[in-house]
Amino acid sequence: MRIIFCILLLSFFKVSSAQFTFHKLYGFENYFYDAGRSVIQASDNTFIVVGSSLENYDGMYILKLNEYGDTTWSIMHDFYTVGGDIPKSVIQKSDGSFIISGFAADSTEGASSGFLLKLDNNGSVEWLKPIDEGFNDRHIMHKQTTDGGFIIGGYNYDTTATYTQVFLIKADSLGNIQWQQEYGAANYNDYLKSIDLTPDGGYIIGGDFENPSTNSYDMFLLKTDSLGNQEWEKSYGTTVDEGDGFAISTLDKGFIIVGGRKTTDNTFNGYIIKTDSLGNTQWSKIINTPGVNDYFHQVRQLPDGSYIIGGTKPDLSGTPNGVKAWLLKLNQQGDTVWSKTYNYYGGSKHTYMEDLNLTNDGGFIATGYIINNSLPAKNDLWLLKTDSMGNTCTIDTTTYEGCWSYSCYTVNSEITADSDTVYLTQGATVQFGTISNFGTSWQWDFGDTITSTEQFPQHSYTHTGTKTVQLITNNDYCSDTAYYTITVFLDVSSQMVVERSRNAHFTIFPNPASEQLTVTCSPSARHCEARSNLIIYNLFGKEVLTTELITEKQLIDISALKQGIYYYKIVNNGELTDGGKLVIVR
Repeated sequence: MRIIFCILLLSFFKVSSAQFTFHKLYGFENYFYDAGRSVIQASDNTFIVVGSSLENYDGMYILKLNEYGDTTWSIMHDFYTVGGDIPKSVIQKSDGSFIISGFAADSTEGASSGFLLKLDNNGSVEWLKPIDEGFNDRHIMHKQTTDGGFIIGGYNYDTTATYTQVFLIKADSLGNIQWQQEYGAANYNDYLKSIDLTPDGGYIIGGDFENPSTNSYDMFLLKTDSLGNQEWEKSYGTTVDEGDGFAISTLDKGFIIVGGRKTTDNTFNGYIIKTDSLGNTQWSKIINTPGVNDYFHQVRQLPDGSYIIGGTKPDLSGTPNGVKAWLLKLNQQGDTVWSKTYNYYGGSKHTYMEDLNLTNDGGFIATGYIINNSLPAKNDLWLLKTDSMGNTCTIDTTTYEGCWSYSCYTVNSEITADSDTVYLTQGATVQFGTISNFGTSWQWDFGDTITSTEQFPQHSYTHTGTKTVQLITNNDYCSDTAYYTITVFLDVSSQMVVERSRNAHFTIFPNPASEQLTVTCSPSARHCEARSNLIIYNLFGKEVLTTELITEKQLIDISALKQGIYYYKIVNNGELTDGGKLVIVR
């Protein structure tokens, strides 16, 4: 029997296993045009968002949010008083600390340089390391490497500021630079949009570059070894612009790269390329909405091999048209599974996605910013949490307050036990367990007035009988009840006598026996039509002999058994059909 409840609770709770969604805006007092740059789910299931102000390059801020999207704490850091800090990526280390990379603009020099910042789990600064690879370092992002250090990527202008080059920097766990490499041909403008680790210990760079031969932009992949030495580079383009080029490693050791491709009507289509491990195209997709600009900026791969892609597309419901954030789910072959769009204010307002990541409950978290000209004259950081299908809560269009909701998982409670039959003479102890999904608390009733709240309790019975065990598995929002039957006998012989009195189909003689037993089956019994098994146990309940009964009268050799008292049972297709005590004398 199974009973499932789903309870809606309208107050705030601790972390639970329900699938939460939210859709909210955030802003700092006295700062305008705030933008989310990167977002992750932390090890405690909260969310960390790093952002900055788009106005005058003000400071960088870090938000910690609970499962509802409510702010737990927020911190502003402004390390460069003559410019601003622009974070581009954040990761969490195993010790709970956070590493942020980005670049700082110097408004007096018109240049910028990179940084690597470590914060403890409360947002306090542990160290700050400059990344000054060249003149005007931009788009600085990072990943943690297998040795506990970091790979940092970006692009900069050469000293004469005539063209841009892509670079990689390897740093140790303290942010100290170990090596650095630059890539790109002279007079080409190369722009890094992503970095990722590869299975062979190397790195993959994704981006776009200005191709002077076609006077257009093409996307590219650049593969290096573990020391940053270039192994190969592939470009993907035509005579029209193919831009962005955000790329990641895929589970099949290949790569996927996303961006936009320009059309003949000067709009862009979403563009996706899947390659093998050498950058050779395996398939490509153009996601086309005629006459409008569709563009991809982010991609992540799910554990099942499918892809979630983030981008923007026009909101045609407004005049003039607005911009919507966009999530597109593809299967491994690149076929569309579903497509969802999000515009916080809707209509002619704009919602832009800057970063996208997977969440522990199978959903997605995205951040960016909104541009909202006619409503309150303040543009804010935007954050979206969806379920696994891209669904989120609905914003009240009269107040435009942020929203949150959740989907109640079925807990799927199920009891396991190491035995369903126990004997008082042997302690009558059962080790219980559960393979319940999403449970956070457990309420056991062992059927004899004793209860427990352990997840894996052990219980000893003191009276014979049939016990109905009940387990209620809970999380903060849902519960599921499961039942299990335990039969308690005084000893093995008492079980056999009970069962034999119900089913006298077999006769065993002689008893006491010496070297052989004769087992006969009543011809009228249905159990004689199919093979049964005779199982003999010692006084401790240990199985000492098992033999198949294949005729109505059969001799069984028991010469290998020592003199003493035993118990037997006869089982047919898992059903106990007979049993009793057996004495062996010599």
